[in-house]
Amino acid sequence: MRRIKPRGSTEDIRRREFILNVLLSGSIILLSSAGLYVLYRIIKLHGEIEGRGAPWWLIPSLLGVFVVLYILSRKGYHFLSSYLFIFLYFVPSSYSLYAWGADLPQGLLMYALIIIMSGILVGTRFSIFMSVLCLSVLLTLSFIQIQNISPPQLYWKDEVFRYGDSFLSAVTFFIIFIVSWLYNREIERSLARARKSEAELRQERDLLEIKIQERTQELKQAQLEKLSQLYRFAEFGRSASGYFHSFINPLMALSLNLRQAQKTDTETNREIQNTLARAMKNAERMEYFVNGVQKQLSKQNVREYFSVAEEIYSILDVLDHRIKEKNIEIIIFADYQEQIFGNPLECNQILSNLLSNAIDAFVENTVQKRKIKIHINEEAEYVKIGIRDNGSGILPEIRHKIFEALFTTKEPFKGTGLGLSISKELVEKDFKGKISCESEYGRGSLFTVWLLKQKPPLAPYSDPEFSGTQ
Repeated sequence: MRRIKPRGSTEDIRRREFILNVLLSGSIILLSSAGLYVLYRIIKLHGEIEGRGAPWWLIPSLLGVFVVLYILSRKGYHFLSSYLFIFLYFVPSSYSLYAWGADLPQGLLMYALIIIMSGILVGTRFSIFMSVLCLSVLLTLSFIQIQNISPPQLYWKDEVFRYGDSFLSAVTFFIIFIVSWLYNREIERSLARARKSEAELRQERDLLEIKIQERTQELKQAQLEKLSQLYRFAEFGRSASGYFHSFINPLMALSLNLRQAQKTDTETNREIQNTLARAMKNAERMEYFVNGVQKQLSKQNVREYFSVAEEIYSILDVLDHRIKEKNIEIIIFADYQEQIFGNPLECNQILSNLLSNAIDAFVENTVQKRKIKIHINEEAEYVKIGIRDNGSGILPEIRHKIFEALFTTKEPFKGTGLGLSISKELVEKDFKGKISCESEYGRGSLFTVWLLKQKPPLAPYSDPEFSGTQ
């Protein structure tokens, strides 16, 4: 195999070179066998050979030419060797049709073989050229022989078909079979390699798509976290006036109580204690308020037991100024008071977004009795929170877009379009829950949140008796 292994630069050239090397090697072997047979006949007949066939020196001459073509092919002159190889088959075939008639079966078979080899070894265009050339030569020889310009030797038609003639036809058919088989085999191998490469490329493409999706998801998550942080600061800035207003009342009460305590020279100790108690109560209220604001600005991965109802009360304290400003009545139905496990800061952000949107729903609403109803109850393995307002509602044609990032129904510079998108992400990802919206334009909206009642992860068990080192 090493002697016929192709050395071409491309797969197509290597395929053609391999087939040529096989044909040249086969031709050399056949001509060597024929040469030995001719030598045997010369020795047996004492140098006298029947002279009606091809001259005896033709076989060793062809053998030498085929050896030269094989060397050229191995040296890298594949196309030159292919052209000469086909020409070498064409000349004897044409001569046989000229000498023994244009209807000589062996000559016609050789022409068919030449056309097939032209397409396989060189290309389609050369195959068409050789077809036209063979047809032209055949028509020319037929005309010459029919007109008796050069009458052929037709003695072979009167003789009985011999084994030698059958052998020549069989060899020609065998060569045609070998050429076709080699070509088809190489084509099938090329197709198999192409399919394998395609499968590998498809696999690499799929892996690359997965990596791109993972990276895109990571970038989206990072952007969402940054936007979430910016959104919290934006909401804080938007509500800053309300926060300061909420600070003023406790501060004034605290200041008055402390001044009163300073002036009590003659009052009893009991009156002093009452004054200080009121001051402490206002200080605690300020601390509670500050904690509520801090929760809205924080982003910590804290997972613990917390009360949904307490989070709602904390949010309402922070939003108290906006609620009073719009004269909204808050009604709470807290049927579920138990604590759930999760991130209270994220729950605070979810409910704060929904309550803030419910308050904003009254911006263009002319309803006299403005109400926000909050329901907290248990539904199977979820805590269900419903926030209903009788505000402006949402148009039906945009209702399906409200959970998309950067989509807002508010006026420019009055909304970021991130609140509901972030809330949906937190509900589904961190609380394994879901969120829905029902709205009737002009009559209000109902946002419902289901939070899964999760359990804390089990702490790893360690036996005190085996906790030390051995």
